[in-house]
Amino acid sequence: MRGAYTLPSMTGYARALVERAGVRVVAEARSANHRYLDVRVRVPDLLAPLEIELRRRVVAAFQRGRVELRVQLERLADAPGGLEVDRGLVRDLLEASRLLREAYGLEGDWSAPALLAYPGVLRPPAAEADLPQSLRELVAQAVERALEALRADRRREGAALAADLGARVERCVRALEALEAHAAGLPERLRARLQQRLAALVAEGGVDPARLAQEVALLADRADVTEEIVRLRGHLDEMRRLLEGGAAETPGRQLDFLLQEVLREANTINAKAAELEISRLALAIKAEAEKMREQAQNLE
Repeated sequence: MRGAYTLPSMTGYARALVERAGVRVVAEARSANHRYLDVRVRVPDLLAPLEIELRRRVVAAFQRGRVELRVQLERLADAPGGLEVDRGLVRDLLEASRLLREAYGLEGDWSAPALLAYPGVLRPPAAEADLPQSLRELVAQAVERALEALRADRRREGAALAADLGARVERCVRALEALEAHAAGLPERLRARLQQRLAALVAEGGVDPARLAQEVALLADRADVTEEIVRLRGHLDEMRRLLEGGAAETPGRQLDFLLQEVLREANTINAKAAELEISRLALAIKAEAEKMREQAQNLE
């Protein structure tokens, strides 16, 4: 009986909300499949000084996947320092609106809510050093909660994927054991079949034992799959170890490599197969490996 499977997935979603002193911070984190780690951080202008720090937190939490972190401030009524209006930007927007109306006969004008919603019209009153420490801590708390929840979500999905992969690995192991047992008696069966064929072709004098032994040896050597079986067993054992939480920085990528090797060995066995049963078992392993490769691409 194999152990529990613990490999994380690369897909997931989480949301965390923190409120304090009139400020509500909402952090959303979502991730999808990607060959490497691709981090995207979206924050309002007020939190722009924190963007690099938040990116570092995401990089420290994950190895692979496209991870998007979005932070929103829903309320700033009691935040220290308040916000300032960029009067110069407002004047430029109003002047641009007037020119468009005069030049092209356009109707309508800016409203106060529309101006306030325009990026950059509302801005923090000071530079990064003056961003309130209480707000920094609140954002960090919301982001940490969201990232931890995302890790948990990825682990839950990864456990389901890894359990399915583990079941398929065990089916491959059973097929390999049957293949090995069948291949063990192959030389004797080849000898018997070859002897029957040669006996039918020789009208008199029987079959030369030395010539028969030579032909059997040649056929057995061409059909021998011992090396492929040994390598396949090693690959499957390593997959078991990874799926059960064996140390690996990017186990999903290693699984993908191992599955390429499993497919290679299964194809070689099928090409060398001297009997239908050996070919059937090799194709069964190949079919499972192809299904596993699709799923392994979802793992971190």
